[in-house]
Amino acid sequence: MSAPRQNILFIFTDQMRADCMGCAGHPVVKTPHIDRLAAEGILFEQTYTTSPICVPARTSLVTERYPHQNGVPGNGWTVWPEAPSYLRQLRDTGYHTANWGKLHFASRDDIDHFATVPLYQALGLQEPHECGGKFAQARLKDNPYLRHLRDKGLYENFVCNLQSRVDRSVAKGGHCTTPFGHGPSVLEEVDHIDAWIMDHANAWLRDNAQAPFYFQVGPEGPHDPYDPPERWAALYDGMDMPPVIDAVPPGETNQTRRAREHLSPEVIAENQRQYYGNISLIDDRVGRLMDTLREKGLLENTWVIFSSDHGDHMGDFGLFMKVTFYDCSARIPLVIRPPDCLSGAPRGEVSSALVSLIDLATTMTDIAGAEPTPGGQGRSLLPMLSGRQPLAEHRDCLFSEIGPRRMILTREWKLVVNIESGEVIRLTHRIDDPEELRNLKDDAETVARLRREVEAPFLESSPVDMPPAWEKVFAFKEWPRNPVMDWQRGELDALIKPS
Repeated sequence: MSAPRQNILFIFTDQMRADCMGCAGHPVVKTPHIDRLAAEGILFEQTYTTSPICVPARTSLVTERYPHQNGVPGNGWTVWPEAPSYLRQLRDTGYHTANWGKLHFASRDDIDHFATVPLYQALGLQEPHECGGKFAQARLKDNPYLRHLRDKGLYENFVCNLQSRVDRSVAKGGHCTTPFGHGPSVLEEVDHIDAWIMDHANAWLRDNAQAPFYFQVGPEGPHDPYDPPERWAALYDGMDMPPVIDAVPPGETNQTRRAREHLSPEVIAENQRQYYGNISLIDDRVGRLMDTLREKGLLENTWVIFSSDHGDHMGDFGLFMKVTFYDCSARIPLVIRPPDCLSGAPRGEVSSALVSLIDLATTMTDIAGAEPTPGGQGRSLLPMLSGRQPLAEHRDCLFSEIGPRRMILTREWKLVVNIESGEVIRLTHRIDDPEELRNLKDDAETVARLRREVEAPFLESSPVDMPPAWEKVFAFKEWPRNPVMDWQRGELDALIKPS
């Protein structure tokens, strides 16, 4: 009799830095359950996103394509239902595919999440249960979490509080320069989006898991606004926070010059406390998921993968949030715990291999014994995870893209270029300058060599083979009235709360 196929639990957070785990050496943040995953598996410390923003990163993972291939350069695009998808490969090989929480590779702000269910299913996800991010809850769409808030009479207070956070941020400098009104959530822990999602995921795992399963759990945090529930918001009160990179190096975006006047050391430290509190909340729920796997005897045959779509500056370079290729924004956490039945798997090891986010998709189809995603660009980590290959051997270079910018990364160098104009934005030496403080873009010889020997072969091996993506259109922009602004003026109260 052949061995049963192995289950996959994929915990995929949003906007979590690679260094914000105890197992990664962070001096403050408490992540005992993620640390235990690392102690029972492998921490990959040189993992990078394919794009330092949500939708392109998540779309790259699903399609196993880079943004220049799948046509999704930013958050305003969605691939078509027939797009290549590792989820479809898993489904077609007999896996039950399910998700609880944020997906954000096909959801759209101009329609509700339930309307996207057929699209997710066409891409291979049988149970989407998409909830979206915190900001999505305020855009007149429908999803399971929003219904929960409305059913409990919490929606109006939550959205008004969210708007006040945005107003405070705009007053202090605008979107993507200052954080969105950090501070404890107005919701009880049981109603907070991350706790609610992960508690529902735990219930699904306990009551509905059908082997073999692929189960993705998508907490919205620690994405801004940094608003953990009260007990997690207070977890780091009074503690000294680690110093940020206090520099404004040339060659990235105007954000670095706009934001700093609003970011005192006290403001940065308080945002760190709230961000770490949200991470510790997620870690607590990771522990509950692991307890359920143990209680059901599923650790024997289940892979557990923990990662994120991109990082967060968290005060480094005078910035918050993401969209740059600094390591704080582009490097992501990755911990993989092999099933107990895999006796030859490394345990408690740290890998310095260069790993791309899309490698996770290839690894999961390899684990499942599924047919590879057609045209996929990922490389399976399974040879390392099963002990058949040294932990440092994987890739020689990595790539990440957002809009017209591309990062080209090797063991020694990080080059950022404008792929439309050809402009060299930044070149840093990763070994001599790990904080990325010195821009060496005038080193024409190194730039030319990296573009000739690294970028050119990459482009040749990753051709554009997908139709143009579906670009978001806000229908209400064509209407005489804007329902969002009407709601903010109180004109839709009767529709939201019928008498």
